[in-house]
Parts: sequence; C-alpha cells; structure tokens
Amino acid sequence: GNGAVRWSCSDKQKELILKLVTENELDRDSVEEIALDRFGVGVKQLNKLQASGLIAELLELCGKSDKRQVNGNRRREAKR
Repeated sequence: GNGAVRWSCSDKQKELILKLVTENELDRDSVEEIALDRFGVGVKQLNKLQASGLIAELLELCGKSDKRQVNGNRRREAKR
C-alpha cells in the first residue's frame, strides 16, 4: 500500500484534527498519546464519537496554550 491508512472518524473530523495539530504546532506523538490514554486506540482508529472527544480535548489544550508557556510558540516568534 501507499501508507494511506483509512481513518475511522468522518473526513471533517480528520481534517479538523489535522488542522488543530498544524495550526497549534502540536506534537503528533502527543496527540496520539492523548487518544491512547483517553480511548485506548490511536488517532486513526477513533470512531466518530471518540474523535469528537479528542477534538474537544485538543481545543481545550490549545485554549490553555495561548498563555505562551508552551515550548513551540516561543521558537516561532524567535525566528521573526
């Protein structure tokens, strides 16, 4: 195969998760950890219900990370 794993959640959810990861410079491994921790399966195996739970979790995480203690943000600003 070409490595394209079929996601179990809806395409919209998949896009939103990927968008949150990209926009907030989240670590994909961390997101995978959250999924495994909460639901016992990896991100791509989440069903629609679980995926919406993960999205809520990520939104909350991103909301908190606006306070700038999160590592990734400082690096980006330093480049300007």
